[in-house]
Amino acid sequence: MMATVIGVPQTDADNNGVGTQAWSAQNEYAKTDDTNYDIAPYSTIDAGVQTHYLFLTSYTNLNTIPAGATINSITLDLKRVRAGLGIGTVKDAVIRYLVGGVVTGANKAETSTDWGSETTVQYVWNTGMPTRDQVAATDFGIAISATIVKTGGGTNVIAEVNYAPVTINYTPAATFKPMTVLF
Repeated sequence: MMATVIGVPQTDADNNGVGTQAWSAQNEYAKTDDTNYDIAPYSTIDAGVQTHYLFLTSYTNLNTIPAGATINSITLDLKRVRAGLGIGTVKDAVIRYLVGGVVTGANKAETSTDWGSETTVQYVWNTGMPTRDQVAATDFGIAISATIVKTGGGTNVIAEVNYAPVTINYTPAATFKPMTVLF
C-alpha cells in the first residue's frame, strides 16, 4: 500500500556550484500556503547569465515517513515567475534534488520553456530514489538554477521562486506478524 507525505522547505541558501548570479533574499523562503503570493528568493541579473543553485532544505513532515519505507517518487510543485521591469526570459537551467546536501538526481529542467507569469510546474523523479533516512534528513532538498536573458528595455529581469513543496510517495516496510499455532 503506497502512502504520501508533503513537506515545505524551512531553509534556503545560495550555492555557487553553478552559474554566476547569486540568489538574494535568503531566509524568506518559499514555505507558505500556495494561496498567498509570498516573497521568496529571487535573482536580479544582467543579460544571459545562469543563477547559482538555490538550495531549499529542511522540509517539514518528511521525518514522519516510517523507518524502513521505500521511496517510490519525489514530486516538486514549483511556483515560479519571471518578474521585473525588463524584457526578457527566465528558463530552467537545473532542477534536481539534494541528498546529504549534494546535488543528485536527474536534471528535470524544462530548458525551453519561459517561466512567464506566475505558474506552478510539476517535476517528478521516480528512478534511483534515495532512502527513507536520506529523505528525512535536514540536508535533503531541492536545487534550482535558472537561465535569465534580458532582451530589451526596462531595468531588470528577475527569476522568482514563490513556493516549492515536495510530495514523497512511499511504500511502508512490510511488518512481520508471527503466527501462533496451538496443538
